[in-house]
Amino acid sequence: MWPLNAILIVASLSVWVFVGFSLLKRYRYATRLFDMLRTYPFLVLISLALFAIGTYNLLYLIASILLTGIAGLLVCPFLLYHSLRWINDYNYTKFRKLLEKISSEGFAVLLFEDYNNDKLDSGKVNVFIRHDVDISLKRIKKMAALEKSMGTKSTYFFRLHAERYNFEEAVPIIKELSQEGFAIGLHYETLSVAAGDREKAIQIFTRDIERIREVAPMLVVAAHGQKGYNNRDIWEDVDKKTLQISSAYDMKNDMYLSDAGGKSLRDKNGNYLFDRIYEAKPGQVVQILIHPDWWT
Repeated sequence: MWPLNAILIVASLSVWVFVGFSLLKRYRYATRLFDMLRTYPFLVLISLALFAIGTYNLLYLIASILLTGIAGLLVCPFLLYHSLRWINDYNYTKFRKLLEKISSEGFAVLLFEDYNNDKLDSGKVNVFIRHDVDISLKRIKKMAALEKSMGTKSTYFFRLHAERYNFEEAVPIIKELSQEGFAIGLHYETLSVAAGDREKAIQIFTRDIERIREVAPMLVVAAHGQKGYNNRDIWEDVDKKTLQISSAYDMKNDMYLSDAGGKSLRDKNGNYLFDRIYEAKPGQVVQILIHPDWWT
């Protein structure tokens, strides 16, 4: 639509600019034009119609620009404020401070297999860090490098049917993480992949476990949240004993801290979500879910 509007604006303005310029310069073209207009009245109607339509569109364009500018002046400060706040909350400085907190004497950072083997420390707050790799592989290495430098254990859960990366791309990273002492998990979405067919979903689930185990040891899974299907629904049908698998959602948490969805990490009073870890008491279990995708 806009190309046509632009043509109409240019055409209508061209007519009147030509007439005005010709009269100003006393060019004979103006006289010829007026002669043509008298001889062919429809040219007058066309010219006026083009001018009216073009002027309307021009005014509409100007009004749109003005309204967009006003909206920008009103909205941009709001967006800038929340963007800066989001960046401040989801930065690696904050993540490092969290790791420093849980590296102190009052905390024990464990893996999910420690929970399943009853290796909780009754004298410390038991912390389990989980990373769901939902969208991108790019930020995993930076997050893992920081954890490694702090001597922190964590589990990285990979999808095998992600929209933005494929399993083959993830294989080298999975191998490297496993070799460096990180645990690997499956972030399964098989009910969604199977379009709700539970039997097919179990088959895909089993095959996905086998594919990961060809690359690295894997003992824990966590369902990926998707619209349309609740992937957790198949968990009751899974032969957990045969597959030697457990779910991160089976863990009994005294506190569950999650950045899922890139939501605000502040409550209504401005308190930072991960500072709540100080509220945990010795012997309690805290599961922390951090998505590398959101952090900068």
